[in-house]
Amino acid sequence: MKKLSGIVVLAVLLVLAACNKDKMFSKDLTGTWHIYKYLYKNVDETSQFLSITDTSYYGYTITFTSGGQYTEKHISYITPVTINGNTYNDTIFNPHSGTWAFANNYNNLVLSDSVQVLNAVDTTLVYIPRQRTYTIFDLTGASVQLDTDTTQFYLAKNM
Repeated sequence: MKKLSGIVVLAVLLVLAACNKDKMFSKDLTGTWHIYKYLYKNVDETSQFLSITDTSYYGYTITFTSGGQYTEKHISYITPVTINGNTYNDTIFNPHSGTWAFANNYNNLVLSDSVQVLNAVDTTLVYIPRQRTYTIFDLTGASVQLDTDTTQFYLAKNM
């Protein structure tokens, strides 16, 4: 009987380990991370994502603090645009900050911030709030995968 109960306990532990194999997890996001792989609709678009164009994220990093703040940084090329008589072009450094939090029992990462957009009516720049939610996979001390319906971001922690 002892042998049978030992086998049952071992079987339960193996089942639990197999269930958790697909989703490793640590609750620590603090630090600075960079993207090493980017998929869009399951197609590897890493080189395009990290190149320097008007839709790219060259030199992308995201830093999470233990106090719930984050800062994203990257460099983009901007197609010349004129706003109120001022022409903006060339490359720009894009620091962007907001707050972050875990949601859904630590299964999701929610980034909250505001973005600057051009008001089409009077061509002024205005800020609008936004929230981005990612499903978290394989958050370990050194790497994390963040997914949306169409994208997968693979990040490594800068050491």
